[in-house]
Amino acid sequence: MKQFAGLLKREWLEHGGAFTWSPGVVLLVVLLAGLVTLLANQEADVSLTIQERQQLSEYTPPAQARSDTETAGTAEQNGMGDVSDMGAMEILAAMVLDVAGSTDAELKQKMSLLQMGVAQLFHLVFIVIATFALLASLYDERKDASVLFWKSMPVGDVSTVMSKLVFVLWVAPVVTIVAILIAQFLGLALVSVFVEEGMGGRVWAASGFWWQPFALVVGYVQFGLWMLPFAAWVMLVSAAAPKLPALWAFGVPWVLVLLEQIFFSSEVLAEVITHQFKSWSFLRGAGAATADSLNPFGMQLWGGMVIAALFLAGAVYFRRRNNEI
Repeated sequence: MKQFAGLLKREWLEHGGAFTWSPGVVLLVVLLAGLVTLLANQEADVSLTIQERQQLSEYTPPAQARSDTETAGTAEQNGMGDVSDMGAMEILAAMVLDVAGSTDAELKQKMSLLQMGVAQLFHLVFIVIATFALLASLYDERKDASVLFWKSMPVGDVSTVMSKLVFVLWVAPVVTIVAILIAQFLGLALVSVFVEEGMGGRVWAASGFWWQPFALVVGYVQFGLWMLPFAAWVMLVSAAAPKLPALWAFGVPWVLVLLEQIFFSSEVLAEVITHQFKSWSFLRGAGAATADSLNPFGMQLWGGMVIAALFLAGAVYFRRRNNEI
């Protein structure tokens, strides 16, 4: 166990910078954007109603009701669209300007959407960095011949490969989780300042913020387990590819999908890959503080773990055999 902890520390020294600075930059951008949005909407005195934001709620409070003509004009002025087109900043503006007129259920829905929207950029950046870290994990040490040094140490190939996998999937996300919590906490604090007088308590009560750490941790644990086949495949490519590991990692599945369509007129492999990447829903749910976001796994998890084990065995084999590029 002590040896494995040392390997994790090595991974942190090699890749910790990318997993630390990237969420830090995202945190700064999100907070600045939120502050600018709040100040701009307060100064412009934009009027948003529940009816205008019907994607957030079906209810229109009497105090906020407008005539059809006025509503249509305001909606057109503010470029209102479908809920799928709404960003975190739009939801933030709608919430700030219509807290007193919202029911508890409506406010809870807005807060859930807001927290999810804030978290999505962090999730996306983490996935990109994690993918490239896995691609470089075994390839770079062959490229710079440092693998020869590490092989001289009393550490087996299995332990080395597993430490790299565990670090990227379950250790590195801790920084992202902390950054998300800071962003959401400060966002809620800003909202509490700008809402109508006496409404700050309702904002915090509806947010369910204190549930967030648990929801995010569980979401990333689930995400890591579900993405094991993809992560293991990338590590296999990293250990085996002679050049351009990214091209091999994404090009080979694409070619196999294309060949299946040409020769068998089927899309089984494409459907399997698409379903596997629906694990994004685990992180989407983890961005909102609700118990419903903690989705249970189906039996496909175990099949994915078997495939991942085969890919990892291949990664261990190629690391043992391939010492340099």
